[in-house]
Amino acid sequence: PKITSSVVHFVPKAQSGPRPDFKVLEKITAASFGQRRKMIRSSLKEYQDYFEICGLEETARAEDLSVEDYMKLALKVRP
Repeated sequence: PKITSSVVHFVPKAQSGPRPDFKVLEKITAASFGQRRKMIRSSLKEYQDYFEICGLEETARAEDLSVEDYMKLALKVRP
């Protein structure tokens, strides 16, 4: 059979500013996408105090948030 293959090289995007704790970010994304179709007000209930600070709508769903939104939220939450 004919096979087409490719090599992909990923280069991390340069990030300016503080980086969130990876464990916190991982916990938030796991909770968020564990119940993907639920609104974040229920899937991320323990972080609800930070929604307004981060500019997040509590009626948004996990897939509606950008990577930057998750980063902002993780930066506000202390481990």
